[in-house]
Order: sequence, then C-alpha cells, then structure tokens
Amino acid sequence: MNIKLNYILLFISLTINSLGIAQEDRGLFNITRIGAQSIFELERERFTPDSGTVATEISASGTAVYSLNTITGYFLTDQFSAGLGLGLDGFQNPNLNTLPIYLDVRYYSNAENNSFFGYFDIGTNVDPSIRNANFQTGGLINLGFGYQIPLGKTLLQADVFYSKRTLKSGKDSLGRSTIYESKGIGIGLALAFM
Repeated sequence: MNIKLNYILLFISLTINSLGIAQEDRGLFNITRIGAQSIFELERERFTPDSGTVATEISASGTAVYSLNTITGYFLTDQFSAGLGLGLDGFQNPNLNTLPIYLDVRYYSNAENNSFFGYFDIGTNVDPSIRNANFQTGGLINLGFGYQIPLGKTLLQADVFYSKRTLKSGKDSLGRSTIYESKGIGIGLALAFM
C-alpha cells in the first residue's frame, strides 16, 4: 500500500472514529473543516555553503492554499477546548501538498450553540509525498475567529484566519537548502460534532 493511500485512510479513519466518540460524550468533539487561503507574502531563504543565506521575496500573485482538516479534542471547560488537528493542504503556485499536524486551542464566547469563537493553532507541516514537494518539514501558526450556529444535531462554523507557514527543504548534494515562508489570510467552513 503506498504512502498516499495510508494518509488518506488515516484521515478518514480519524474523522469517522471521532464522530462516534463525539456523540457518546459531550466533552469530546470533532470539527471537520474546509478552507481557502490567499497568500499575500512569500519569501525564500536559500543557504549555500560558499555564500551563506540569501533571502528573496518572491511574487505571491496567484498563490493559494486549499485545505481539508479534522480536529478531535475535548472541552476543558464549557468555553475552552483543546484538540489535535490533522489535514491535507494543497498549495497552488508553487504546487505542493502538506500534511499539517497541530494543536488547536479554542475559546467560545458562551456555552450556547450560537456563539463567537477564537482559535490558535501551532504545529508542523509534513511532506505527505503526494506531489514532489521536496521538503522535510516546516512550522505553522494559525490565528482565527468565527461564529457557529446550530444545523440539526451539528454546528456550522464559519471563520476568518491569519496563517504563517514555513517549509524547509533538505540539503542537496552541494549542501544547499531552502526555507519558504508564507503569510496569508483565509476563510473556513466547518461542521462541528459536539
């Protein structure tokens, strides 16, 4: 079984498993989210052994990220939750995919279903080997806020967020390495099972 299929099966399994858990115990939850992000700043730092580090700002025109994420967590209080997020992100221009794994911390304005919320994510990007991304790892930080409303037995969440990501390539045969850093603003839409 190839690595792409393993990641997809893991993602589906975690989502299905957490949906069942969320219905058994109100403290546990799952959020399944899609998002779109426009990158407004893209920078490349290239290290070469003979000349050191050179930072270059490259055009972010047309650069976007589309994502599918699942977050499984627990309400620590009526308004504060923490969870583990796993997703698939598709970058357009440059074309590559990442597998973000992150800690998601959320605060809800009240314990009711209709409420504002804010969240902070911190984690890492992993190369899922879906496209030849040629990077080893990188970090991510997301900061967002939104609103949720009841939708049957689930909640519909809409949010706006700021994201900063880094992708680090491995060294090539000449000892060169590259770090890409992106900053962007996006929107998300999610179903929350609580």
